[in-house]
Amino acid sequence: MLFRSGDASDVASLAEALAGCRSAVNLTAGDGGRMTEDLAAIVEACRRSGVQRLIHTSSAIVYGRVEQPILRDDEPARGPFVSHYAAEKARAEEWLRDLGDIPGLSILTLRPGLIWGPRSPWVVWPAQQMVDGTAYLYDGGRSICNLCHVDNLCRGILDRKSTR
Repeated sequence: MLFRSGDASDVASLAEALAGCRSAVNLTAGDGGRMTEDLAAIVEACRRSGVQRLIHTSSAIVYGRVEQPILRDDEPARGPFVSHYAAEKARAEEWLRDLGDIPGLSILTLRPGLIWGPRSPWVVWPAQQMVDGTAYLYDGGRSICNLCHVDNLCRGILDRKSTR
């Protein structure tokens, strides 16, 4: 398996990096004001280089505040958004949906929750709070926790890439 990287805002750089690849994975977070523009460059680079499958990683944050655990994967983004980042991720998704079909290019959007793994603050902070005696359970522990281990995310991306 070959991994390559390129400048998300430079179509020519990306198209060169993607030459000969069947699949591409967009893992950019970047500047909140450039998410949609960078996604447009990535899609165009995929189109120019003949990539057949683009996996775009968005974020579960586009769902807004979720009070109930019943939520479809394909549910549209909905506000009010808790941050500028969330609003921009939703805007990028909307742009992608409005784009329509691109002949020869299949696009899949993934919305992982809070990604955690080794050295992750999502592991360290709660553990430190427990040690300090400052940890607490929000809503008596009945709230939704949307953690996604980085290994599971990578496995999901690689599985999607190889089966389609």
